[in-house]
Amino acid sequence: MTKQQQQGGFTLIELMIVIAIIGILAAVALPAYQDYTNRAKGTEVLLAATTAKVCASEKAQVGRSPAGCDASFTATKYAATLTITAAGVITVEGQSDMDGFDIVLTPESAPGTAMEASDFTDGTNISSWVCTGTIASPAKATWLPSTCS
Repeated sequence: MTKQQQQGGFTLIELMIVIAIIGILAAVALPAYQDYTNRAKGTEVLLAATTAKVCASEKAQVGRSPAGCDASFTATKYAATLTITAAGVITVEGQSDMDGFDIVLTPESAPGTAMEASDFTDGTNISSWVCTGTIASPAKATWLPSTCS
């Protein structure tokens, strides 16, 4: 008598279990990955204000209005516009995937004390910047960088 060789392999049930596990993992991982990439885009919107922040800090030290510090802004893929007030408040509006995502940077002369337009004419230092965000659909608050509230 000869022995029959058994052919190795997976049963249909085993393959279906593996596919189900992969599906569950993908359902959990994909939204987390999308949130992560949108948070990176939100950081780009924040970084678009860097030049205006430096300009406003310099203007505060020499006693001039920061109102013209938005003139050198160039739109990026995710940052559409940048405006700065006479009190140094910078607003960056998102675009494209970041529609409804705006970041507002407010200069402070001391912790908890927002600067006013008159502070810039006196020649002072900006001690810190407070970052806040205004979110409208389809943007989400979880897209804000960790330094913003």
